[in-house]
Amino acid sequence: MKVDMHSHIAQPGNIDPAYAKQITAYDLTDDGFLSTPEEHWEKSAKYTDKTIVFGGKFSACGMYTSDEYVAAYVAQHPDTLIGFMSIDPTSETEPVEQTIERCYYDLNMKGIKTSTFYNNCDIMDERFDKVFEMADRLRLPMIFHASPAWPPMCFTEYSLPYGFEHRALQFPNVKMVIAHMGLPWEYMFLHIVRRYPNLYVDMSAMVQQPWDFWKNLMQYYEWHWLDKVLLGTDFPFGTYPETYDALMHYNDITEGTKLPKIPEKDLLSIAERDTLDVLGI
Repeated sequence: MKVDMHSHIAQPGNIDPAYAKQITAYDLTDDGFLSTPEEHWEKSAKYTDKTIVFGGKFSACGMYTSDEYVAAYVAQHPDTLIGFMSIDPTSETEPVEQTIERCYYDLNMKGIKTSTFYNNCDIMDERFDKVFEMADRLRLPMIFHASPAWPPMCFTEYSLPYGFEHRALQFPNVKMVIAHMGLPWEYMFLHIVRRYPNLYVDMSAMVQQPWDFWKNLMQYYEWHWLDKVLLGTDFPFGTYPETYDALMHYNDITEGTKLPKIPEKDLLSIAERDTLDVLGI
């Protein structure tokens, strides 16, 4: 099965103008950081069997895309698209419990996308308690943005991996995926993720960094935990065709060297993993 488990769309004007100039690495237009539904479908999602898509609510860097915007797009391609809600545990205007219930029951969303880093909120902060409690009760998988980013107003301390161990033990039935293989703490995350059956990583936005991608995937292979790696594109930063192709040509970077390789069958197992079954969707 061809599944993209990490992709974005963004509402026009989704970045607060007060923050826009500080997020200098994004391709900003007058409307903000855009990944339109039309582009998402034509460039990436239509090449998959299933694509998980979400927006983003990140108060620490002034980014906001509503769940209703995502749900309206999912309704256009219901056989392919799966909507995840975005939850900001620090929000004073969107209470966690009511927001999750609305997204789950009214918008038919199947999981949660959130971030400790983009919301300047440690994973062990009590404001995350209700998010985990609701995810546990409704059996909603959670995707966490790790900390590769440009906004200077988001603090690296909130991306540290240690709290994920505690949450994994506290909520063993909640499937958690750490995006971007946990950069910049990827090796630490490996040794956490491999010990807890409800923790995974995705490779979103990794194939655009060839050396990081090669090194990090090799570490999972050498530790015999490739089954913990899920395919994601991080669209618009990558498309499904280019991500799939880069994964299946993973060994090209080692051509002419004595560097180790990953067998093609193991790469294929990542490329065509039934991620929905892994996440319990």
